[in-house]
Amino acid sequence: RRAANLSAVECERLLIHSVTDDTALRSYLPAVRKFLDYARERSMSCSSWNDLDIALSQYMFFQCYAQDKHPLQASLTINGVCYLFPEAARSLPRAWRSCQSFQALSIVKQGQPVGCETLACMENWLKQQKSTEAQTAGDMIPVAVDGYLREQDMEHLLVSDLTWSSDRSVVSAHFGRALR
Repeated sequence: RRAANLSAVECERLLIHSVTDDTALRSYLPAVRKFLDYARERSMSCSSWNDLDIALSQYMFFQCYAQDKHPLQASLTINGVCYLFPEAARSLPRAWRSCQSFQALSIVKQGQPVGCETLACMENWLKQQKSTEAQTAGDMIPVAVDGYLREQDMEHLLVSDLTWSSDRSVVSAHFGRALR
């Protein structure tokens, strides 16, 4: 009732954000909060659409290169800003391009076809590295290929998940054990 004299844009925003929206509460708003904290810590101006566009681009650069974040974070941030300010959608060209570039620079798709030759080169290179982690990853490649396993399958596999046949010629891996 106190807001009866708001402009049309402010009324629309009030109505939109009065509805409970799980996506906004769980994803968009926390991402925008992190951006605002970043901008505040660096005393970045966000008083105009142009300032906001530049600040968002710099934040995405920071997330991509300094924090090695998943590009979903950039998408949640810019979509969160546009959720709060629908009129911003067309006023942030740098931020949208930065978000697209962030996604293009990141390897986020697993399960895409990879040739056996490429996997053999990866295995060989990893096994030549000095770190135990790299050598373990190299050892995982032929097992994952043979078992048609995903990365997370290999990372969570325990010795207790393996069962050998009586003649030791076949091994079976058991995934999704309820006791874990």
